Amino acid sequence: VLRTDLSGDPTFAELLSSARRTSVESHEHQALPFDVVVQDQGLSRHGDENPLYDVLVFEVSAPHTEVAAGWSPFVEAVSAGVMTAKNALVFAVVHDTEGTSIHLAYDTTRVDHAAAKRLSEHLRALLLDVVAYSDKPLCELAFLAEAEHGQLAAWNDTAAVVPECKCTHELFEEQAARTPDAVALVFAEQQLTYRELDQRSNQLAHYLRALGVGPEVLVGLCVERSPEMVVGLLGILKAGGAYVPLDPGYPRERLAYMLTDARPAVLLTQERLHDRLSAHESVTVHLDASPPPWQEQPLTPPAVQVGPENAAYVIYTSGSTGRPKGVQVLHGALTNLLHDFAERMGVGPRDVMLAVTSLSFDIAGLELFMPLLRGASIHLASREDASHGDVLLRALERATMMQATPATWRMVLDAGWMGGRPLQVLGGGEAMTPDLAVKLALRASSVRNVYGPTETTIWSAQYHVDAEPGYVRIGRGIANTQLHVVDQNLMQVPVGIAGELYIAGAGLARGYLGRPGLTAERFVPDPFSNVPGARMYRTGDLARWDADGELEFLGRIDHQVKIRGFRIELGEIEAVLSSHPAVRACVVIAREYGPDDRRLVAYVVPGEGECTEGTLREHLQASLPGYMVPSVFVRLTALPLNPSGKVDRKALPAPEATREAAATSYVAPRTDAERALAEVWSEVLRVSPVGIDDNFFALGGDSLLAIHVVGRAKRAGLSFSVRDVFTHQTVAELAQASRGRRAVSAEQGAVKGVVPLTPIQRWFFQDDPVDAHHYAVAMVWTPPPALSPAMAEEALGDLAAQHDAMRLRYRRADSGWVQEHEDGATVRLERVDLSAVEGTARGAAVQSAVETLQTGLCLSTGPLARSAWVNLGADGVRLVLVVHHLVVDIVSWRILCEDLTRACIARLAGRTPDLGPKTTSFRQWSERLHTFVARGGLAKELPYWQAQCARNAALPAPGPGHARRTMGESRTVEVVLPEAETEALLDLRSADGTEALDILLSAFAETLCAFAGTDTMCVGLEGHGREPIVEDVDASRTVGWFTALFPVRLEVPPGRDPGALLEGIKEQLRAVPSRGVGYGWLRYTHPDEAVRASLAVQIPAVFNYQGQFDTAPKDGDRRGGWDFIGAQTVRSPRALSPFALAVSGIVLQGRLRLMWAHDPAVHDRSTVERLIELYLTSLRRLIAHCTSRGALGQTPSGTSPAREVGASTRAEAHSLAGQQCMS
Repeated sequence: VLRTDLSGDPTFAELLSSARRTSVESHEHQALPFDVVVQDQGLSRHGDENPLYDVLVFEVSAPHTEVAAGWSPFVEAVSAGVMTAKNALVFAVVHDTEGTSIHLAYDTTRVDHAAAKRLSEHLRALLLDVVAYSDKPLCELAFLAEAEHGQLAAWNDTAAVVPECKCTHELFEEQAARTPDAVALVFAEQQLTYRELDQRSNQLAHYLRALGVGPEVLVGLCVERSPEMVVGLLGILKAGGAYVPLDPGYPRERLAYMLTDARPAVLLTQERLHDRLSAHESVTVHLDASPPPWQEQPLTPPAVQVGPENAAYVIYTSGSTGRPKGVQVLHGALTNLLHDFAERMGVGPRDVMLAVTSLSFDIAGLELFMPLLRGASIHLASREDASHGDVLLRALERATMMQATPATWRMVLDAGWMGGRPLQVLGGGEAMTPDLAVKLALRASSVRNVYGPTETTIWSAQYHVDAEPGYVRIGRGIANTQLHVVDQNLMQVPVGIAGELYIAGAGLARGYLGRPGLTAERFVPDPFSNVPGARMYRTGDLARWDADGELEFLGRIDHQVKIRGFRIELGEIEAVLSSHPAVRACVVIAREYGPDDRRLVAYVVPGEGECTEGTLREHLQASLPGYMVPSVFVRLTALPLNPSGKVDRKALPAPEATREAAATSYVAPRTDAERALAEVWSEVLRVSPVGIDDNFFALGGDSLLAIHVVGRAKRAGLSFSVRDVFTHQTVAELAQASRGRRAVSAEQGAVKGVVPLTPIQRWFFQDDPVDAHHYAVAMVWTPPPALSPAMAEEALGDLAAQHDAMRLRYRRADSGWVQEHEDGATVRLERVDLSAVEGTARGAAVQSAVETLQTGLCLSTGPLARSAWVNLGADGVRLVLVVHHLVVDIVSWRILCEDLTRACIARLAGRTPDLGPKTTSFRQWSERLHTFVARGGLAKELPYWQAQCARNAALPAPGPGHARRTMGESRTVEVVLPEAETEALLDLRSADGTEALDILLSAFAETLCAFAGTDTMCVGLEGHGREPIVEDVDASRTVGWFTALFPVRLEVPPGRDPGALLEGIKEQLRAVPSRGVGYGWLRYTHPDEAVRASLAVQIPAVFNYQGQFDTAPKDGDRRGGWDFIGAQTVRSPRALSPFALAVSGIVLQGRLRLMWAHDPAVHDRSTVERLIELYLTSLRRLIAHCTSRGALGQTPSGTSPAREVGASTRAEAHSLAGQQCMS
């Protein structure tokens, strides 16, 4: 029994080498009986099936021809026999005089012939590709045979002719001209002919035009179901606008958010609904006004230039962040859908559509528009009638078509519907069960199961259901629609294999309103299309093709569900529920109570305060529509976890099997791993005590501190990655996840040789920097009184031995700069006596000593690190360490500070320091990333980054003729937030994972956009650059310059709603691939020069938040006198300033410090002060919004006054008695 590891996306050559090594290593265990292995693994047998594997591979050579007899290459069905009795598949590799062949036998009770045949074809295609491209990553090898590629293409050949350049309202006008006296709409006792409906909507359209409505102008529509609703829809379209449905049954808060987010120019409503709508900026028009103000308008349609690429409507769907999102659907997509179904269903003047769906559900568009394009009649059911089966039963007697969700159809059947007259049934919005499909097929003239997300315009696929029992497919794509089932690398998967469904073609929406980041994430380039700019939508649904070319829907990849036809993000409910102060943890699932009876169940772990079902239900009803409020609430003492440490949704008890339990706010660690991890969290986050259910990010953690946790945990014997910290956010989850983890192998000796430059290092060298040696980071401590200079020098030697990057040297070569390790480099401790310097002159003297250390660095011969023991007389001693920025970053400084602290304290105690095992070396990490990029590992990110670099910046930026200023000529303004405000910022709690950076950057984006008078701004961001984009590397305790510098175009939504601003910026940040690390690698190391050039961009402003920096060790060590004083980054005053505006933020000793460095030729002092004023206003507004308790009690005067730092005052400002930011 051999195990194959495919992690890390190896090439076939690497896999072959690994398999060979595994095979050789296994020989020493070949005497171990198989039954002993089974028993040791705790496996149980089921019948004759093999408990450990179900695929057998063996090899035979001639003259054993009897083994191969009857096994024709490639496939032979064997229903019984020794070899297949315990295995589903048996591969025989047969060598004879004619060569090598592979034969496949299979158990027909577990594998059908068609699947075995496809498997053999896949193996053949794979082997042919392996022979030609053994150095390709496995994910890129050809798996599908040409015939299967052709079959999938044929199934997606849905090309059809639709009315060109015609919009829905124009097609309605043509039909109204053909049948003006036919009945178009019936509602209760009212009816309108085509002529009346056309003329009324024309008059309204003229009135809307006078109010400024035209192409791309949004118009809200909040009305009860009535003729006015249809008149309003058509009037908006005829005016050229796009309608935004607003269901009057929604909570006031949700309606208010939709109005604020969409900002419609006009709102059509009814007088009786006026109180449902909160204050808004839209012009309000009452459709039920008597007399209507448009009654004197022309009866003919207005002349409006609107086409297929204009928006027809914006419909809001549930969003995982806790807020709904608006989907912009185009006229061309809507016309394509309506034309297809009208043709498919043969709709004509004799047809009657019973319309029962809420306008807020996008499928209502088919019910309300399709009949009007073919002369049919719409019978509009009221909201109340649509919810009663017996009423619908009577209404169906006059209908020939009806569209509804499976739950509604079940309600009609339960009311006693037996069919009897021709009726075309459309069922969609959620999965149709086989028993419902059979019942409908026996009663209706035709039944279609329809499928499609809102983002692809109502329906994208349809399946004709018959009365034969069986699984109900979602079928094939409608006209001009392609359905692609792909793997995680966007490669098509074979027939019968599950993958994620992507939809392409004419039905795609434009994207999400005001959310370019989310649009880019969900609407991706279509690799299967030859049309430039073609996109496809990532549905998040699992699906697979069957042998007949019909798609099977297998469920959601995430936890999005449909209830009564409404698509619901369970995360949105959980976000609102967890915002209640009495809820410590929660999870929401959809439970099946019977056929087509799916209900939401909320599982809640109570915290402090009143946590009754009533209070929770009221809390949810204030923000969510009724269909999103769970039917059942269950109290638990803790959420169940699966073996990987995640919430085990399958293990959640049925509601009737649960019991209420007392809540607890702290659960002590139970195992050694939990105790060690809780101690690490307590040290890093400076919070005590830490319980097993505490959330890392809720306690103030961030991505930088996560790296710190990984490193400290490694010393405690726990192995996990930074990604694990994000996935398993509590002590209990993370401790469970770390069980059995094998530590990443790393070189433990002195690393030697050349190290490929990282992108940030190439950025540094690209302009041939002046005084390249003078770019260093300096830090200063007050050591314990008993620590001697000799002990400190020994500790510095320990530091150099542990961290190989401190031995790097740099030289010029014909190909550019080269970095390599020098043998045996140490850090020499210099003595500086300032005991005679007194008063204010001491700060300048200390600064002068530090600058002497910095200017004494040398890239080629060293040293790149220098230290000093500074005697301040009565004020004690300072230990200063200066290291060139080429070999350290912010994470490195945390590591160096921690290790130097431990080394000094160990030397003070007469011990040799134990700094723990080394992690992946800087050299190995850089080599792995270079190889990864060269093999196309970042190819999927390239379109995103090219889009970020495609447009010009909006802020004033140096033009081509502008001479860049030097660092000495630049100016810096410092702003320090009071501790109270800083604490409020860091203590913010959010169910959707809001971090301090989200808030700081949202304020920055709003400030720049407001200043420049635009809604989009290109901002440069810095990340730690240590994202685990390749497997089997761990840089959590590696010193080096990893920093990622990357551009992001941030779009600020209209209005001043802080919630919309924060949510929009968060979504755009979450859409950045791999937290930005890929940009630099593509920009500076991609093998194609044209690609590198396409990623060049002028960044007008940079924002760099470095998190919390407090390196003080545990309290016991602090009492020894060791104390961190400050840090600074200093570059030569002759070096060119890289950016016109750069803002750096760091939290030191409980206060947020923001350094606004600027080129005075581009942004003068008054401009920067105005920017700071705007920024602080925005920041406080965002903090107040997140805390939900108004202002934080601070005024602008509570902020330390901004002060400019010029060349003449730099010594004072950078005095190491204070703290400054590191870049």
